[in-house]
Amino acid sequence: MKRLREAKGREADKPLPVIVADVAQARALAVRWPDGAQRLADAFWPGPLTLIVPARPTLPPEILAGAQGVAVRVPASEIARALARLVGPLVATSANLAGQAPCVTVDLAERAFPLATLAFDIGPLQGEPSTIVDLTGPTESFRLLREGRIPRAKVEAALGPGALSD
Repeated sequence: MKRLREAKGREADKPLPVIVADVAQARALAVRWPDGAQRLADAFWPGPLTLIVPARPTLPPEILAGAQGVAVRVPASEIARALARLVGPLVATSANLAGQAPCVTVDLAERAFPLATLAFDIGPLQGEPSTIVDLTGPTESFRLLREGRIPRAKVEAALGPGALSD
């Protein structure tokens, strides 16, 4: 994780997101799995939704960077899910240098990260980044941290009236 932070220029106090194969792997990273997390996972996983859930204290501090929650996502990519099934949850950030736009092709990513030893070309990335919802607060009170490919209205519809705040 140290090498990942160095390669990206990512601050040590910024948590790292994790991709998982399925809801069961995501739940294993959480000390508590809110009902809202399950509703959102049922509605949008696999897909472009990152959920921040209360983290198990056994997770590496390098992932959490002092945060109480862990950011988890079940990606749409079958290759990414297969890797997570094979080796377990994977720290995975966007392919970009900190503060720069994500690399949308494997060629751009290889140029940005010349020391990378492995790259999978699954075609160009499409659209906005993932939507991020923080579920670490009080029960059934959730915050939309970033509106991405899944619009706020769809997140609110999945959670129910009044469950989402900014």
